[in-house]
Amino acid sequence: MTIHLDIATLSIICVLLSICYCIGLFLIQRLQPSVCGINTIATSLLLLSLSFFFLSFGNNITLWVSKILANSLMAFSYILLLLGICQFRDFSVKLSNVGFYSFPVLVVGLTYFTFFMPSTNARVILMSVYISTICFVAIIANHKGKSTDISPSTVLLSFGLAIQSLYNFFRFGWSLFEGAIDDFMRAGTVHQLAFVSTLLMIILIFFSVTWMLTGRLVATLHDSAIKDELTQLYNRRALEELIPTEVARAQRHDQPLSILLLDIDHFKQVNDTYGHQVGDKVLRATGRILRLHTRRNDLSFRYGGEEFMVLLPNTDVEKALIVAEKLREEIENSRILPSKKDHCTASFGITQLYDEDWQSAVERADNALYSAKTNGRNQVVAGRHPSP
Repeated sequence: MTIHLDIATLSIICVLLSICYCIGLFLIQRLQPSVCGINTIATSLLLLSLSFFFLSFGNNITLWVSKILANSLMAFSYILLLLGICQFRDFSVKLSNVGFYSFPVLVVGLTYFTFFMPSTNARVILMSVYISTICFVAIIANHKGKSTDISPSTVLLSFGLAIQSLYNFFRFGWSLFEGAIDDFMRAGTVHQLAFVSTLLMIILIFFSVTWMLTGRLVATLHDSAIKDELTQLYNRRALEELIPTEVARAQRHDQPLSILLLDIDHFKQVNDTYGHQVGDKVLRATGRILRLHTRRNDLSFRYGGEEFMVLLPNTDVEKALIVAEKLREEIENSRILPSKKDHCTASFGITQLYDEDWQSAVERADNALYSAKTNGRNQVVAGRHPSP
């Protein structure tokens, strides 16, 4: 038995697959409402299904619907796909203006080659160039997006878009030298395979997006387990996991490792005077300062209630003093407290890990912090080198 798939049949398959994946993405968006772009991508698949639905009627409906509306909906679905990828991958949505600004020109072209100078080949060429261009721009947005996603998933998304872009570019070249197409519904194999490339693109988009979302969910769960919710710094559990790794790395490469302990001065008085909401604000602000004014490979932890720890890899105690003084000034100059008269300050104790166990170094940093507290606060004290 021979199965014959004509363009009408391929159109219906595209409709069904687009609707199924569209519903799936809408449901995923309801489960993860904070993620941007999923609804936009789902809407693009919905419009794509509508375009194929109108296209499947062929010459049985008016030219306005089967030629102008169907192709316009298809083109606009790719614009929304580009916009959705920009949102989802955290890239500038201004890139989607490439599609929005050129869309009216496409509609005029479709209208002209339908009613004033009828040419199926010209319409195919217009749509092929447009789809190929939008998909190529979407690849750029996906590649340069700032969102941290699993690398293979972003490659899969680009691969799906590349299939569609390259095939439509090939289809554009083919249509330039092909004989006149009398009826698109009876077009040759090259145009039928364009539907297959669209199906592959839809499948790969859905799987890559769900893969990225799964990766983000796993990363979020991991972060919630090792990060302090209030300050967004690592918590004590993360400290226990990361310390052995950092100590081993420093010893293996014979590099210095410094420890910085800081404590918010008069924190109990802040809570008693201004309330716990202001106290939480102070902790959040301190966490933000530690994130912004330390290096990428430095590790900042919420060590206790109002006490913080920073690990400074490949940093000796002299350089650690400079880092601590900079952080001290940032905290003192920050306008965290409601009163203009009162300033939030912090005391620092620092030391360097020598040929000793970790707890001895931490105890020495803690003693240095105690000295900073007892000698007037808002200062940096370095722990002495342990006696041989």
